[in-house]
Amino acid sequence: MRQVIPLLSDAAAVNRCERKQTVPGGDQVIPIGRVHGTRTGSSKPMTWYRGGLPSFGERAA
Repeated sequence: MRQVIPLLSDAAAVNRCERKQTVPGGDQVIPIGRVHGTRTGSSKPMTWYRGGLPSFGERAA
């Protein structure tokens, strides 16, 4: 039986991973895995920088 992996159709990138372990991190759990495949889309990635979400191509100085 083939596993169905949910994907966001407009994602900037998608990594297909195999979970190797999880590590407690305060009130969260940090997953650690091995990447088996990557796909990039046409949308722009989102990055948090100095308290905001700048567009790529903007000077981040």
